[in-house]
Amino acid sequence: MTNIQLINIVQQQNLAELKSFLSNNKNLDLSFTTDYGDTLLHFAASKLTENTLSIIQILLENGLDPLAVNQNFQTSIEVAQENNNIPAMTIMKHYVNKKLQETKGY
Repeated sequence: MTNIQLINIVQQQNLAELKSFLSNNKNLDLSFTTDYGDTLLHFAASKLTENTLSIIQILLENGLDPLAVNQNFQTSIEVAQENNNIPAMTIMKHYVNKKLQETKGY
């Protein structure tokens, strides 16, 4: 499967297909970016469906960085905010805060 197909899975918020793809492709690096610097998290954060939070959680667990900046100087957190996707914004901010606390040893 190409990166474009994976982007389409995330854009379509197809949780079952994403889980299937990841289980069949262990040790896959999902941290690629598009020509515009968007990550899979940028795409996942752009809309809210019943699968959005699960998809974002899976992407975070697979090492995607919610603070990665695209060519518009936006993080995926800011994309979520721009699209009024408060639940996605909240889960990514919580993830960042947790990582900061782990780094500082709190």
